[in-house]
Amino acid sequence: MALCPPGRLGWEGKSLGIIAACGFTVGIGFMNFPCVFPVKVMGANQDDFEHLLVEIIQKHATISVDEVVTSRLSRNGRFVSVTVHINAESQEQLDAIYRELSAHERVLMML
Repeated sequence: MALCPPGRLGWEGKSLGIIAACGFTVGIGFMNFPCVFPVKVMGANQDDFEHLLVEIIQKHATISVDEVVTSRLSRNGRFVSVTVHINAESQEQLDAIYRELSAHERVLMML
């Protein structure tokens, strides 16, 4: 069984996991919680995009104090990549964040 890309659900709507930079081992259920987890989202470069993402993520998680939010513009400035570091408590929490973000019309892609 292969792992799904971040934010995607596996067969029968079950999470197959998201790879993170916090301790992990091979297989399903491989992350050690709690950990600081980077949620990276891309969208059109609009003034309130970063604020929108923070509002959505704060419904589900506490944002890490160390590196709250970082953003980077695309080469031509039309798009922005925003990374929000959260204090992740569980796989279910990460799945809920990715489901809500991926359903939003202004989110183009997530990593």
